[in-house]
Amino acid sequence: MSKQDAYFQKIEAEIEEQTARMQLLKANAKKMIAEGKIGAYEEAEKLEKKIKKAKKILINFKDSSKDAWQNLTNSIKDMFSK
Repeated sequence: MSKQDAYFQKIEAEIEEQTARMQLLKANAKKMIAEGKIGAYEEAEKLEKKIKKAKKILINFKDSSKDAWQNLTNSIKDMFSK
């Protein structure tokens, strides 16, 4: 093997290494995107539960007294601020 052949093999190996690195970066990016989507779905599910709970509370307090309404609005504000 000549010196030129050795340099050629070294460059080929470097290209293969960089290609593998690029593929890993792309795979990591896909994973991060998927994790972000999962997180968004989980947050949406939590918010949906809070909305359902708030609707139930609202129905129960529809004909309540003024003090009960004040307590209700405070409870709802607290629920959505968490």
